[in-house]
Amino acid sequence: MPAPRELYVYYRVASADLAPVTRAVREAQRYWCAQHPGLRAGLLRRADDGAPGGLVTLMETYGQPGGVSAEMQAALETAFGAVLATWLRSPRHVEVFMPCA
Repeated sequence: MPAPRELYVYYRVASADLAPVTRAVREAQRYWCAQHPGLRAGLLRRADDGAPGGLVTLMETYGQPGGVSAEMQAALETAFGAVLATWLRSPRHVEVFMPCA
């Protein structure tokens, strides 16, 4: 059985866009969690953001019992990439982690 996988997705947006981006991400996360029982989603902001040009680094987190499958990861990447396309100021970087044994 494969190890449970959790996703961490980070990217930058303009500081001026933080409020609408936060609303859009949280709305999309609520939808995905409702469609996939057990899916946990979070949204974090980098605490020490001093990025040049007034940029803010955000991180989405995803986990679920048994882990996030590669298929779910691909679907999330596609869906959220489309939701955020007009706001992104950097690529979305996806990191996959699993618990230590």
